[in-house]
Amino acid sequence: MLKRVLYLIAAITILAAPATNAKDMTGLWGFGCFNSDAPVGASFWLNDKLGIDLSIWAKSKDIDGQNASSFWFESDVSYVMKDSKRVNIFVRPGLVFARLDDRVYGTGVYAESWTKISLKIVGGTEVFLSDNLSIWGAHGFKFNLSAPPNSVDGSSWNFETGTHNTTEIGFHFYFKQKQ
Repeated sequence: MLKRVLYLIAAITILAAPATNAKDMTGLWGFGCFNSDAPVGASFWLNDKLGIDLSIWAKSKDIDGQNASSFWFESDVSYVMKDSKRVNIFVRPGLVFARLDDRVYGTGVYAESWTKISLKIVGGTEVFLSDNLSIWGAHGFKFNLSAPPNSVDGSSWNFETGTHNTTEIGFHFYFKQKQ
């Protein structure tokens, strides 16, 4: 049932978007924020339909004279399903890898780091406010696998919706415009 609803939503979205004067994304590259966990990001469009997004974040904090360091790395592939001059409707599968210090992103007890890996797929819309500046929002599904310190079984997993929500609006500033 859920699969049919998702197909119906995707079909309506694709058919409802205007098809005239599509924006050529080929060769565009820029910087932006995609995810609050890994907010420093870069995008590059291989052609008018396929783009690659990479984002990172690192944090270091001194706790009782010890360094508590954490980092995130996110890699996504954006595929434009429907486009117009100012709007792209996309699907975006991705992978997130994080190495987190438990004292900052966990129980706060153990001076150990743990790993979190997420596989996600989101659908969203990118709206161009000008030729070089866009904002976007996306929503989707995420599967998380983590291995926090001193867990009973060594790892845990969960499935969630809402990988990007209305409180996480992304943006891009593109530096190259195709002539």
